[in-house]
Amino acid sequence: MEGHQLAVRLVRLATDGTPLNASGPRMSIGGSPSMPAEAPFGTVYLGEKFSSQLIVTNEGVGLHSVRVKVELQTSSQRVVLVGADHDMELPAGQRLPVQTIHDIREVGLHIVVCSVHYTNPITNERKFARKFFKFTVVNPLSLKTKVTELPCRGLVLLEAQVQNVSGTGFILDTVRFEPFEPLYATTIDALDGDSELLAFLTDGLVISPSTTPRLGRDAEYTGMALGLEMMYQFVFVLIYPMATAVAPLGRLDISWRSESGEAGRLQTGQLCHPEETREIITTIVRGIPDRVTLNAPFEVLFIFKNGTEKDVHNMRLIYEVNRLEESPLVPLGNTAIHLGTLTALNTTRLTIQLLPIKAGLVEIRHFWIEFEEESAVIQRKPISFHILIET
Repeated sequence: MEGHQLAVRLVRLATDGTPLNASGPRMSIGGSPSMPAEAPFGTVYLGEKFSSQLIVTNEGVGLHSVRVKVELQTSSQRVVLVGADHDMELPAGQRLPVQTIHDIREVGLHIVVCSVHYTNPITNERKFARKFFKFTVVNPLSLKTKVTELPCRGLVLLEAQVQNVSGTGFILDTVRFEPFEPLYATTIDALDGDSELLAFLTDGLVISPSTTPRLGRDAEYTGMALGLEMMYQFVFVLIYPMATAVAPLGRLDISWRSESGEAGRLQTGQLCHPEETREIITTIVRGIPDRVTLNAPFEVLFIFKNGTEKDVHNMRLIYEVNRLEESPLVPLGNTAIHLGTLTALNTTRLTIQLLPIKAGLVEIRHFWIEFEEESAVIQRKPISFHILIET
């Protein structure tokens, strides 16, 4: 490249377009057409937008047919940031700025490859030069999730643990869960003081039109400072509005800002149900008084949930006492109640009256739920609870 010289510098830009490394060195394109060069970009985090400006300075005679191409190479792909699609003139002493922006979606080594094609006006020779600028991307946050199904109809808890594993502080602008339809979502904090919504969730009721707007499709936490090594635990409540199974639940979307004001965003893949085997029939006993009076009838509510995606048939609630036992209470009415078929992921309720006939703090263990699956095999599960019977 006798008789003239190009100088190339790559400057990282902040969100507002100002340089983050304005004092970075200039890399001259001279004797070697391909020479690695490091750039002092600082720490680059996964989820950030990497904005930069390539500055090509002509320190020699004017150049013709200048084309600049900028690519970003990672361990898995090579992306063209700026394509060399037209020729430009670069007079002597002038600079050619080329601005790029790219969403960082991988950790590890990244290489910005800058290629310059130009024509020497003296020899009319076509020239080519290339420079490499390297930086490493690190993950600023550690994210752990846990999905737990609760023993009531169509209700799932999603726990998200977010920890700052970078070397700087962050502001968590939003930690949002975006459920897939037909799911609804809320945060555990939103239940505080809302007794009606809390009762709906714990009792496993079908969603009503008045409840749906208060749940919403998305649920989020906002505005939290996350210092070095700090950790936050976020809990989302997910609700099915109908007896349908949804394999993917949704995804988490986390937006943050660094101390320098740079914005970043991380989004998970699809979060799904836990793989463990679901209980076929879950029984909840509600409305048990703190204490009852001997020989005074009272009511209890049985809630039965089918936790599988298949119907169960010939359900029966049975009260059965061994001849050698003395039961502390007896049901008023039938000792075997037919409930019929309970469809997939659905819930049924039954209220019965009981008569206490023996005083004391007693365990009631004489109720059973029977049902049949598709194989017609009869399954039987015990139901037990404690109650205080006073004279």
